[in-house]
Amino acid sequence: MLNRYKDITKEIVIEVGKDGDLEPLVKIREEIISHIEGLDFSREEIKELMIKLEIIEEDNIMFKSIKKEKLNIKKELNEIKIRRVARNKYNSNTCVPTFLNKKI
Repeated sequence: MLNRYKDITKEIVIEVGKDGDLEPLVKIREEIISHIEGLDFSREEIKELMIKLEIIEEDNIMFKSIKKEKLNIKKELNEIKIRRVARNKYNSNTCVPTFLNKKI
């Protein structure tokens, strides 16, 4: 069960890099977590197994890749916002007629 959890975590990291659909993988991962919680293992035993199978490192890699992708998306949204503001400013300036009064 923990090996399946580790495999799903690796698949999530790959899908984050591809901008793929994460929802089915996250649901499977949650089901595995629920199943593990239903077993008669203490938290310490599960933690020892996760350390032994290097699952914690995989989780850290997954969280870092998700955080990196989140920052990239925020950066893109900020760039879009800046472009929108600049376009609106430009359009508002071209629509206002400018009159020059000159005394001779």
